[in-house]
Amino acid sequence: MANSPYTLTGDVIVPAGVTLTIESGVQVIAATTDATSSGSDSTRVELISRGTLRVRGTEASPVTFQASTSGSSQWSGVRVESGTATLTSAVIRDAFTGLRVKGSTASATISSSTLHGNINGASVEDEGTLSMDHTVVHDNGAGGIDVRDSSTANLHYNTIVANGPSGVYVFGSFCRVTLYNSIITDHTGHGLSARSGGTMTLAYNNLWNNTLGNYSEIPPDASSRSFPPLFVSSSNFRLTRYSPARKAALGGTSDIGALPYTGDPSPVLAGTIHEDTTLSGALTLAGDLRVATGATLTFAPGTTVTVANSDFMKGGEDASQVELFSRGTLRVLGTRSEPVTFRTEIPAPSPGLYKWRGLRVESSGTATITGALIRDAYIGLDVRSGDAVDLSSSTLSGNSEGVYVSSSKSFSMTRTVVHSSYYSGVSLSTSGSVILDYNTIVDNGHYGVEVSSGTSPGVTLRNSIITGNGSYGVYRSGGTLTLSHNDVWDNSSGNYYNTSAGPNSLSADPLFVSPSHYLLRSISPCRGVSSDKTDIGALPYEERAVASVEVVPDSVRVRAAATTTFIARAYDAAGTPVHDVPFTWSARAEAGTIDDTGLLTVSCTTGTVSSGVTATSAHGVSGSATVIIIPGPAAQVTVTPAAPGLEAGASQRFTADVVDSCGNPSNLSPDWSAAPGSGTISSTGQYTAPCTPGSYPRAVTARAGSVMGTADVSVSTGPLSRLVLLPESPRLEQGAEQAFTAVPTDSCGNTRTDSISWRLANGGGTLDSTTGVFTAGTVPGFYANTIEASVGSTVAQTSVTVLGGPIVSLELSPNPATVGPSGKVTFTATARDASGYPVPASTSWEILEGGGTIDASGVFTAGTVAGTYANTVRAIADGVSATATVIVEPGPAERIELSPSTVRLAPGGTVRFSARVVDAHGNVRTDTVSWRLGSSLAGTLGASPGDFTASTRAGSYPAAIVAESGGLSASASVVIQPGALARLLLSPTSASLQVRESVAFTARGLDAYDNEVPLTPSWEVSGGGGTIDVHGTFTAGTTAGTYNDTVRVSAEGMSASASVVVRPGPVVGVSLTPTNPTLRPLGTQQFSARAWDAFGNQWAASEPTWSAAPWAGTITPTGLFTAGSSTGVFGDAVSVRIEGGVGAATSVTILSPDGPDAGTGNGPDAGVNPQPQEPSAQGCGCSGLGDASAPMMVLLLLALAAPRRRSARA
Repeated sequence: MANSPYTLTGDVIVPAGVTLTIESGVQVIAATTDATSSGSDSTRVELISRGTLRVRGTEASPVTFQASTSGSSQWSGVRVESGTATLTSAVIRDAFTGLRVKGSTASATISSSTLHGNINGASVEDEGTLSMDHTVVHDNGAGGIDVRDSSTANLHYNTIVANGPSGVYVFGSFCRVTLYNSIITDHTGHGLSARSGGTMTLAYNNLWNNTLGNYSEIPPDASSRSFPPLFVSSSNFRLTRYSPARKAALGGTSDIGALPYTGDPSPVLAGTIHEDTTLSGALTLAGDLRVATGATLTFAPGTTVTVANSDFMKGGEDASQVELFSRGTLRVLGTRSEPVTFRTEIPAPSPGLYKWRGLRVESSGTATITGALIRDAYIGLDVRSGDAVDLSSSTLSGNSEGVYVSSSKSFSMTRTVVHSSYYSGVSLSTSGSVILDYNTIVDNGHYGVEVSSGTSPGVTLRNSIITGNGSYGVYRSGGTLTLSHNDVWDNSSGNYYNTSAGPNSLSADPLFVSPSHYLLRSISPCRGVSSDKTDIGALPYEERAVASVEVVPDSVRVRAAATTTFIARAYDAAGTPVHDVPFTWSARAEAGTIDDTGLLTVSCTTGTVSSGVTATSAHGVSGSATVIIIPGPAAQVTVTPAAPGLEAGASQRFTADVVDSCGNPSNLSPDWSAAPGSGTISSTGQYTAPCTPGSYPRAVTARAGSVMGTADVSVSTGPLSRLVLLPESPRLEQGAEQAFTAVPTDSCGNTRTDSISWRLANGGGTLDSTTGVFTAGTVPGFYANTIEASVGSTVAQTSVTVLGGPIVSLELSPNPATVGPSGKVTFTATARDASGYPVPASTSWEILEGGGTIDASGVFTAGTVAGTYANTVRAIADGVSATATVIVEPGPAERIELSPSTVRLAPGGTVRFSARVVDAHGNVRTDTVSWRLGSSLAGTLGASPGDFTASTRAGSYPAAIVAESGGLSASASVVIQPGALARLLLSPTSASLQVRESVAFTARGLDAYDNEVPLTPSWEVSGGGGTIDVHGTFTAGTTAGTYNDTVRVSAEGMSASASVVVRPGPVVGVSLTPTNPTLRPLGTQQFSARAWDAFGNQWAASEPTWSAAPWAGTITPTGLFTAGSSTGVFGDAVSVRIEGGVGAATSVTILSPDGPDAGTGNGPDAGVNPQPQEPSAQGCGCSGLGDASAPMMVLLLLALAAPRRRSARA
């Protein structure tokens, strides 16, 4: 299989004795359904090997097994059931089980491969054998490798990652598993589970970060470890530079796991330093970092190591905190200007709350540490079993313990500051050589220096300052301690315990530059008193000139006219503070004025003043600060306009000017408010005046902080907005007067004093244009908007109704009204007085003669019954009434009603159909109806509409006649019934049947047109021959014969008859005539046969079958027998068979030609005893010898027998 890809649509089996080889680069794709529906899984495709399977991939061109659709359990996987399988550089994915080895004769070796994305990575069962090396098993949902049922698994150099609940699962007391040099990590259950025993051999493995534990029911071996393997990424499982899995295999030279290190950098700074390494710059130490034996780790000058607050590696002595420890060579090469700093991400709030474990030298490691700053650790420097450790020119602060030496061949500490430790500054418990020289050990929580054990040469402590510690300065509980030239002073419990000061020592305030800076001042007693006449302690006095001045704060934001204080600090060229330096303060005018203590009184001018404040040292070195002056708090608010006059309801925008005490505009936005009843104002100063005219002092207020400003408002009547005309729409008698008034108002309803103009716009009377008095005319009516008052362009109008005389008549319209069913029509009533003028009237409505309903407004709603409803609508007004007629017409044609819908007629009968067209409510319309036949077989139409004459053919004719009108149609059915019985027919007219047989007779009645007439016939047998039942079934009797007209049927006064021939039944008996005849040789005899049935009826055989015994003679088909030439008595010489197989036989006697009474056979005496006899009980014809005596009979038989014997001899 060298070509690719191959698609497996169903199971593929490698049978025993066959080898399947798959070359590099081949891609095998399994369908997601099994077309063969076979194997152990009928729904999934399987590759089953029972012979030899060879997969020959390479790292560059692996062989890939996958499903056509990605996802676990899409196919079953590769299964080895017997034989061997060797898989190299294979990728198996998307399967239920990637590789399954099952059976005692099955073995598989897989190397340099990947099993991922399956339900199970690999399994070996039922005494199978699996060997796996340099293989990655990852991200299989239910487990990495399963070993069961007395199987064997050899697992070496593998990487098993994130396979759901288990990495390797062993179940079975007879399983044998070797697990070497492998990595098992990141499972939700256990890394390695061994259930029910089995033989497990473990060595040099790394099991880490398995949620429920790395091991279950089996202890780890001594050679295995637990640490992050530091892969390239979560999907690339090759080891990186700092991986602890490097050189961790048996022998310490090769990497464990499937994918060894090839040069990839580690994702974090943590793990193991395997080669000489130099680190520099800003670094984050994410987890434990170990320097392996034989490797050198160097920190370059200026390196800053920020230690994480939690341990990524989750290992070492404390799985929660980071440790840096060396079993090789550690070199920290800091300088005074470029120290190497070790610190945590978040500094410890106090020395006891350490955040990491510190630096540790162990297992014969060596260290040279200079220019280091180590803080926030459990032990700043922890020396265990080191060969040679030198600490110099460093600072250890804020640790739980500064330096701890428990076992070292040689340790020296010089020019180092150890301060602010939670416990001791330096704790020594070692038998090696320790030299503490020129150190400053200050402000530690317990001891300054603690010596608890050791022998000569012991500890040498000299030229050092030990002060301000929480217990004893120097505490000795054992070991050898040599002291000289030290300053041990002001330690809380005492300067010494169990030791003495030693020569040339003192106890005095060392006079540091400051409590936190341990340089000696020029007047320090520690100057020039060392063993070599120099200053003792880590930081000797230095003559320092002021190189720079710092003003604090270097920039300040301050309000105009306020005050603020500055301080000044001096530094030498190294950046070290220089104390006791006097300063001269000066300020620029625009910044304000400053006194000799640094107190600045700020000017009123806002803005940014660069170098606004300056501090100058005695040597002329100065520093400056920037002053940013902002407006002060609000001191005054001015509202504009201050006292506006506004019309009622008008709007005005107010503004407010806010200034500080210097008059600088403030950026504050004022809060606006209006006095109660004085109008309203928005948050932006938009004011709306009240509707009531008047004066409103302090109506508007603008407030900024504690300062406010106000404005007065005067409100006057607003512009004309509305003209109100009263009264509205009066009703007046003829000649009556009505005074109208017009009131002008503004938008708030305040009355104005405008002059009113009057005009009569639409008649109805007269109007006084000065007073607004209206006099009604003599013509009644409604005069719309006839009264008009105006002020400028504002106009108001109202209507007037001039009442007429009493109502004397009413007129209704329409009359008559025509409407369809349920239709509507509106009636109006016009009232008139005696002069004929229309008069307004209040009209009531009612229905008198039906036809529908009417409402109070005169809207008539028709009913559904068509018709003319004369004078049915009535209107009444002031006792006068009038009526109107309504014609309700039929609605649109809905259907045709045809009558009768079904009719029954005799042949040739007639009927007249009627049809009418109706609407949806059944109202009859006047539409014309046309007629046609639906079936020409039913009959014919007459000359008059709807006349119909039936045909003579009986039957049912649906839709025989059709009425049509305007696209509508209706039909009627016609049933033509048969006429009176005219003929009675009997079938069959004759019947022939055997005795006891039955035959069914039927009777039919026909009318004159041969239409069948339904009958209820009456049956009888009149001439014998059998019986008949009510249904016409005739049963023959037992007497054969012909019975003419014996079956009779009667109906409706008519009758018919039929004859019956009763034949004999089956033959039950046969007889021959003559029986036992006597003939001469070659004589002839005519035989006849008679047959009868069980009832004795003679059965005339039409063709009996004759046969003769060949030794007796011959016989023709007609029964003519010719005797043979032999003489004698021949039994059953002649036989006959009748229909049905019944037969009879008789004997023949052939006499000698010269014998007595023998004839020729042709005359009347040709035979002997020609009289026939009745058949015997056996049905065969038997004959006697007449009256011959018994002796004669015996003699005759002897005579007849003699020739036969001779014939037999012949």
